[in-house]
Amino acid sequence: MADFRERYESEALSGFAEKTDTKVSSVFNAVEEILNPNRLREVNADRLSYHQAELRKRGLAETTIKSHLAHILAALNWAKRVRLLVEVPEIGMPKRAKGSKTMKGRPIARESSRKE
Repeated sequence: MADFRERYESEALSGFAEKTDTKVSSVFNAVEEILNPNRLREVNADRLSYHQAELRKRGLAETTIKSHLAHILAALNWAKRVRLLVEVPEIGMPKRAKGSKTMKGRPIARESSRKE
């Protein structure tokens, strides 16, 4: 797994912003801490489901978990493109919790809400 991580970070992330590199690094750290895979093929659908549950237990927001999974999926898709993986496991992306609302648009500023 360490070989994959090193190769992905040097080949696939080299053109991305430093912030993206930092985020992916923290995602990989979480995968290594929770799943501790020796080989890339050990990162399968079952283990990723467990990983998702562990992130929830740690109190991470659903949007953060979804972001983690999106980065993992991007890395696994890259691995398939360069033939390190035969198949990319299906990842169940979290849905927004019932009753939670996301803001649409921007809040109206006090100055723009008055009619002149």
